[in-house]
Formats: sequence, structure tokens, C-alpha cells
Amino acid sequence: MENQEKEEKMKKDQRIYIDIDKLQSIDICDEPMRWEKISIYKVPPQVANLNPMAYKPQMVSIGPYHNGELHLMPMEEHKYRALYHVLRRSEKDIDDFLLSLREVAQELMLSYEELDQEWRDEEKFLELMVLDGCFILEILRSNGKAVFDYCHNDPVFSVHGIHGAGLYILPDLLKVENQMPLLALERIVAVEKCTEHKPFEYIMTLSRASYNYNIDQTVEMGKCQHLLDMTRKLKIGFSQEREAVIFQGLKPKPIKGATQLNEAGITYRMSESQTFSAIKFHNGILYLPVLHISSVTESILLNFVAFERLHPDSSQEISSYVRFMDGLMRSIEDAELLESRGIIVSSSGSSTEVKEFIHELHRNMDFVPRDTLYTVQHTIEVYYRERTRGWTRRFRHWGVNFKERYFKSPWSLIALLAAVLLLAFTIDQTIYTNLSFYKSR
Repeated sequence: MENQEKEEKMKKDQRIYIDIDKLQSIDICDEPMRWEKISIYKVPPQVANLNPMAYKPQMVSIGPYHNGELHLMPMEEHKYRALYHVLRRSEKDIDDFLLSLREVAQELMLSYEELDQEWRDEEKFLELMVLDGCFILEILRSNGKAVFDYCHNDPVFSVHGIHGAGLYILPDLLKVENQMPLLALERIVAVEKCTEHKPFEYIMTLSRASYNYNIDQTVEMGKCQHLLDMTRKLKIGFSQEREAVIFQGLKPKPIKGATQLNEAGITYRMSESQTFSAIKFHNGILYLPVLHISSVTESILLNFVAFERLHPDSSQEISSYVRFMDGLMRSIEDAELLESRGIIVSSSGSSTEVKEFIHELHRNMDFVPRDTLYTVQHTIEVYYRERTRGWTRRFRHWGVNFKERYFKSPWSLIALLAAVLLLAFTIDQTIYTNLSFYKSR
């Protein structure tokens, strides 16, 4: 019996791949709480490899995932300058901020999907939160022109700096892997006592100004995990909640192209609100928010989509919007039509690039498991089918072509009116000549 126990012990000691101590340390009861706390993720390689520049910070690291990377080190000096200005302005000490964050240290650390061993040191982790958190707030304040104690020619925190380096820093603050818990920012604002408003409302106001999301401030935001989640919700708007249709492994049928729908009598107008929840279809009119396409739009939208896919409790509005728009823009003609209606505004001015931009976004996201625009699409499909039957289809096709050909520009309309008048004069002259002939007889 004793020999048998020795043999079993030797077998355990000789195991190469399975760590018994690690196996026994797993606590299943602890797992639900652990997964619930996570809100800051690493983008899977199969997604990140499709567009590496979209997910990796280009100028500044926030949080532990990219801290210390060589190309981001120049910005570390400016982080310390931001911290210095915050301490001087608030008349507080670093320990005041650390004390506040220490109360929620475990919650902050559990927000990250994974932490390297060096960042499991609580004090080191909290110091990083204070340093990076003050930098984020100062960038947002500078962009909103709410800070005046920097030099006019400051390379980062002045008006000049924000229109230079800030153009790259602001998108970096919205990368999935470059986040820090909003709770940490709220604690820093509370210690500063820099506003009469609640910390959450103050940060939201700064975000709206920095990213030009001009929505009604009374919109209920709910809990936000971090700056990326907050700006995503600002862009979505929650003036109207949509019921998500869940596709259990089945991809929904794509919507028809904008030109094809237009030939069936569907027209396009800009929504009054510019939030992505403002998409509506009523009486043959599809209302869409304006999409401004610039050099940073792709990166921001891709990170919105990545967060929606990685965070189980996230809604799917941005992903649904991208899928919807990719269906509408199947051709260059579709893109040109939406541009002519003011729905798409591109800095490049090329309809081909607009179409490829939307297609590339959709290619990076596979499909939408919980679609919030399915009901709108279904209503459009029913409307389209009713108006593309037999003679109705031919008449509407002729009517749309006539409208597009002769009412597209003032000159074509003038030419049409001139032709009608000429025809009318010709007919009148013919009738007058015939009447004169018969009277003379």
C-alpha cells in the first residue's frame, strides 16, 4: 500500500503540462463575480490583425496593457506635467488621490481582463491610475478650453497642442486596450473638487465637448465602464430604446442597396438628431444620422464595435448601424446617392472611398448577434415588396428615373421646362395654322 502511494506521488511530481496546485486553486463560485467585473479587454489577434493600427495606441498609453512601449514613451513626460498642474491647481497631495483610489483598488484591478505580475502590486497599479487619470482629464479639459494655466505654446495642453498632438491623442483615449475604469476618473475629480457638478456629469460634459457629440444632456446614460463606453453611449443616444433581435448563429438577410430602394420610391432624409438611435422609417422616408468620415472615424467605430462584441452586457447599436449602412452602400452609386442627400460627409470627397470605408468596417466585425435595427429593416423590406409588384414596379421605376434625370440639377429642370414650352408653342402654332386654313375655305 505504501509503495503504491509513493508511485502515485512520483507520477504527480513528473507531470509536465498539468499544474495540480493551479488546478486545485480554481474556485468556480468566484467565477461569476470575476467575469461581471471585467470591462477592459485585449482585442483577439484574429480581429486585431485585420487592422492593427485601429486598436493599438499611436501616441499615449493609458492603463497597464501598453505601458512602457517604446514608441509611446515620449508622452510620459507630459503625463507628469499634467499631474503637476492638477496637484497645484487643486492644492492636494498625491496621497490624497491614492487614499481615495485605495478604497476601490480591488474593483479597479478586476476591471482588467488580465494583468501582468508587475501590475498586481496594488500601490504601483494605483499610482498608474492617478498618473494616467490626471492626463486624461487634462486632455479633455484642454480640448474643451476649460484649462488656462498652461503656456499658450504648450505642445499638448494648449489650443495649438490640441489641434496638433491632440488629433492623435483623443482617438488613443478611445482604444479598447487603452482604457481605465471610469470609477478611477470619478474619484480623481471628487478629490480635486474642481466642479459643483457630480463627477460623472462633469466627465460626460468634457467628453461631449472633446468629441463633438452634441446631444441632449438629459439623456439617461446608465452605468458607463470607461471613457470608450461613455462616448459610445453618447454617440448612440438613448432617446428611443430598441428591442434587439437575437440571431442564434444565423446571419440576417442584408438590406437592399440605397439606389434599388430609391427606385421603389423610398427617399432619404437627415435625422434631426445625429445619434445612431435616430434611424427611422416612416411613410417611405428613411431618416438617417449624418456620418462624418475622417482619418480617425474608422478607428473609433472599430473600437466601439470591438467593445460591443467583447463585453457581454453591452448593447449592439454601433454594430447594427455598421451592418445596416454596409447593406445600403453596395455600389458607388449607392454612396453617391447618400452623399447627395447629405447623409454621408467625407473629407476625401470620393464615393469609392466612402463605399470601401463602410465595407471595411463591416468586414472587421463578422456579423451582429443581437441586431437592434432588424425591425426597421423588416419594415423597409415589406414596403419595398408592396411597391415592386407588376405595373406598380414599372410605373415607380419610370417615375424615379424621370425625377433623377430631370430634377437632379436646376439646369436639367430648366432644359425640361424649355422643351415643354417649345412643344406647347409648336402645338399651338399647328392648331392656329389649321384653324386659319379651314376658315379660309
